[in-house]
Amino acid sequence: MAHFKSIDYAYEGLRGPPGPATSLAYLVGLVDSPDHGIADPLSAKRILGWLYEIEEQAPSAALLVERQNLFAARYFPGGYFPLTPCMLVTQWSPISAMLDRGLSPVVLRKEEKHRATATGIWEPHGIESAKEFDQCRTCEDLFWAILNEVCCRAKRKGMWVSVIAAPGWCYESGIGALPKWSAEEIAESGRIIWRRTPEG
Repeated sequence: MAHFKSIDYAYEGLRGPPGPATSLAYLVGLVDSPDHGIADPLSAKRILGWLYEIEEQAPSAALLVERQNLFAARYFPGGYFPLTPCMLVTQWSPISAMLDRGLSPVVLRKEEKHRATATGIWEPHGIESAKEFDQCRTCEDLFWAILNEVCCRAKRKGMWVSVIAAPGWCYESGIGALPKWSAEEIAESGRIIWRRTPEG
């Protein structure tokens, strides 16, 4: 199995030279194969950027799912199933945190450029000490809660876990940016959570 350096996938490793951007967006989903096309950084970048915009504009969960399925079909014959909206963190990377915890990916790639998109696929693993969603006060706690739930779903469905991360987003603008949906709409969207940050 390949060895990956955590520092290469940390926020600073993906961002490159210091600049005005301090945030990173990530997306957690399910895929049907460790050979899934989401492991291509260019495809991962496209779906992350596209979903970030469409999620804030979607008038309903049904329309969001319809649009994302059509978009994903252009790149992924087996589909791609996001279980979170595009999440935001500041000066931190979930992928380097996973590597630091010893969660080795089946595949992990990143662009060789500044503001690089990184994308990987993992076998599902239980996450010790993960908090409940309503107890999460930090971006890190929220990520581990998300990953724990996504891994549980992946095990039940016989699927793999996809994590995409890319720097260059505005954390503050993501707070409260998603449309207000009922629990039923959130479930219909396929998401396990419907907020970008711990604040909402």
